[in-house]
Amino acid sequence: MIISLPRLPEDHPDRALECQLSLEPAFQDLVRQAVAAGWTEADVAAAMIDLAHNHLKGILAHWRTQADVYRAEWTDQPNAPEPESDD
Repeated sequence: MIISLPRLPEDHPDRALECQLSLEPAFQDLVRQAVAAGWTEADVAAAMIDLAHNHLKGILAHWRTQADVYRAEWTDQPNAPEPESDD
């Protein structure tokens, strides 16, 4: 199953919708395969939600780690810029 390339820039408001439309055929095919293997549609839906949630948690953890590494690298520099105040 071919998933189309994005046509919209990352900051476009319809980017997520375009991604959903691109993934929909592959998603439906995966659901059909899982149901044919004996899983219920509810089983598959719950599993997909959990998988997506866990995938997002991994992405967010990676971003936090990258930010921590960046801060640590700058903190060790003698001429590191001062963090901006939220005041």
